[in-house]
Amino acid sequence: MINNQKMDFIDCGRVTELLLHGLKRQSALPKRILISDPDTNRLRKIDEIAPKLIQSVKNNQEAAQADLDLLAVHLPAIVDVSVEIKNSLLFA
Repeated sequence: MINNQKMDFIDCGRVTELLLHGLKRQSALPKRILISDPDTNRLRKIDEIAPKLIQSVKNNQEAAQADLDLLAVHLPAIVDVSVEIKNSLLFA
């Protein structure tokens, strides 16, 4: 069950927003959500969905410390972001 996990979103575009709204509607938000995005306006907008659960972090490596990591970046950026966070990922 996702409710007992930590989740992170690297990039906070429309996909992130839709997923979080859907999880909230189903009462299925995880216990903690880390978000990172270079756009502070997007971070504020996403934080409004569940302010007690969502924490914005300064960089992608810091965000990639969750049980479930979601790369919500545009396709051209996926390789660069993957390389950037590879040493921060937790493997079980």
